[in-house]
Amino acid sequence: LHRQRRLIAHLTDATEAAQQTAHSWQEAWEAVEPHLRKAGSVAIDTRHRSLSSIIDEAIEAETSPQPDGVVSCGLPGWDQVAGRFCAGEVTALAARPGNGKTALALMAADAAVRLGKAAFFASLEMQSSRLLRRMAVQRTGRAGLIRRGMHSDHIAAAKAERVKALGSMRPLEKLLSIGEVADCRTIDAIESRARLLAGGSVPLGLLVIDYLQLVWPSADTRRASREQQVAEVSRRIKLLALELDVPVLLLSQLNRESEKEQRRPRLSDLRESGAIEQDADRVWFLYPETSDSAPEDAETVTVVIEQAKARNGQPGIAKRLNFIRPCVLFTE
Repeated sequence: LHRQRRLIAHLTDATEAAQQTAHSWQEAWEAVEPHLRKAGSVAIDTRHRSLSSIIDEAIEAETSPQPDGVVSCGLPGWDQVAGRFCAGEVTALAARPGNGKTALALMAADAAVRLGKAAFFASLEMQSSRLLRRMAVQRTGRAGLIRRGMHSDHIAAAKAERVKALGSMRPLEKLLSIGEVADCRTIDAIESRARLLAGGSVPLGLLVIDYLQLVWPSADTRRASREQQVAEVSRRIKLLALELDVPVLLLSQLNRESEKEQRRPRLSDLRESGAIEQDADRVWFLYPETSDSAPEDAETVTVVIEQAKARNGQPGIAKRLNFIRPCVLFTE
């Protein structure tokens, strides 16, 4: 009864805030959102779990051949080396622009939905139709590849393969959800959408955020330093992963220092905040192989994926991948 009264009080405050005059929808939402957040916190169960129930859960996770909440990144060989995505964990995938962050994230989302698990891809820099076209190209591989100078018949055949792949994704209606900038600009919007999907008929199996530095913080920290803003978003993403018990693939930018010094990236190269290194359970880097002598316009280049941090695994491991640029596809 006490929790019900608190819920009514917070919703009443939200209603009063919504009725106040605002110059824009953003201002109206910023006035209402703190009260809705407090209302949502009322639903959190504060009772303590017994040690025996936690031990039973740990034993089940150790003995289950296919634990719940575990999904692939789309690269089976790397899964064996670094481990799959686990529920409640945040994996930060960091790279410089053009090195394949979004491509690998799409492969992970596709791997999740192929297993019948729901995936939510929050894209803050690309339209949803463009993302689906990229996924279709990944599915078709070289059969859907269009090269300069190709005969018109071959171009038509490649486009037909892409259209076929797009059509084959219609059954994913309840599994794949893509949020665009208008829907997922703020961390509050991402949290709301993720909670909604987590309570759906198909449990949420993977959350992808592309990418951290583009996510707006809450209105409370808009005037704080940029480092504090990124730290707040990073921490709330980690708490969201724990709350919903889903794996999160969080894309992030690297600064230019590794390129300037011509070396492999370090954790200190994560852009704008050290909180990413602190909050993420794992940090992966994608960077070009320095010994790769392929020309700049080569279709296939060698890229290294490195696990720089692993809270529950082995750090410092790396693997070479082939990145087929026109197909935006990684192969082992």
